[in-house]
Amino acid sequence: MVLRDDILALDDMETREVVVKQWGGKKVLVKSLTAAQRYGLIEWCMDKRGTKIDGKKLYIHTFIECACDPETGKQIFTADDFDKIAAKNSGAIEVVVQAANELNGIGEAEIVELEKN
Repeated sequence: MVLRDDILALDDMETREVVVKQWGGKKVLVKSLTAAQRYGLIEWCMDKRGTKIDGKKLYIHTFIECACDPETGKQIFTADDFDKIAAKNSGAIEVVVQAANELNGIGEAEIVELEKN
């Protein structure tokens, strides 16, 4: 096989289990996004003019997209849960979002840059 075939054949999706102490030590499986999912997430979080990322939307939707049930591997929340999640403890949400950002190669500098543009 050539390098192209090797890369395309790999299952490169990553997961990480995190413990959320604010939720009584419940475990959440955090998954990485595909390139298409990440791009869709960014588009979803653009402001109405389509010129700037809404930081609150990016934060909450990253949580929604990446938080999975550790037993089933399935996404726990949907976009319909946005307001309910936004009302949860920020420290608990941060545990999941931080892991998601690490798995998806999103650093603080990139978030700041997305919000500026």
